[in-house]
Amino acid sequence: MPDSDELIPAKAGPPEADGGAAGGPPTSFSLRAHPSFTAYLTGEAASLLGTSAHAVALPALAVLVLHANPGQVATLAVLSQAPAFVLALPAGAYVDQHAKRPVLIGTDPIAAVAVAAIPLTALGGLLSFPVLYAVALTVGSATVLHLAAAIAVVPELVPGPLLHEANSRVGSAFGLTDTLGAYADAGVVAALGAVRAFWLDALSYALSASYATWIRLVEHRTRPARER
Repeated sequence: MPDSDELIPAKAGPPEADGGAAGGPPTSFSLRAHPSFTAYLTGEAASLLGTSAHAVALPALAVLVLHANPGQVATLAVLSQAPAFVLALPAGAYVDQHAKRPVLIGTDPIAAVAVAAIPLTALGGLLSFPVLYAVALTVGSATVLHLAAAIAVVPELVPGPLLHEANSRVGSAFGLTDTLGAYADAGVVAALGAVRAFWLDALSYALSASYATWIRLVEHRTRPARER
């Protein structure tokens, strides 16, 4: 078992209305009684909002600020999507064998620093296509690894009877946030400008990382047959 996740043994026996013993994890069969799942869902919504915003703002910046030609826009799109094709399987295998919470905490700051490099280089007059290409690859790679951990960690956040409901909530939240992020960032780019929009993008990743630190994983153990 990975030793870097913070595991809290789940209390055996019937669920209690207000959780387990003092200091223990909640055992109520309601998602509202599991604050780690709430923190996880909030953080993932913020992270996905940043990813959706990034997908809109990056090509907009290339066209509006750097006056990209079709070939440069196409290159940017390929570099943004390449990590999903190259890293998806290795990322899944990695998170299956390693602790997931550190991945959730660590990947968002990488994405935040990467997108913050865009307004910072713009302030210094150094914004260029190599910068955008590097940001696209970095954010794309961090996102693939983060999503792999985000999907795999759900069974470690809630007890078995709540897993179906939890997965349903996650799917709904991801779909809604993905759609809202694309439309919202179009408005942000129009209101603030393509460069300033990346400050909000970086903030969304930082917020996600902050919520991930509140997650406490629950170890679900099956009682021996003689105890049943």
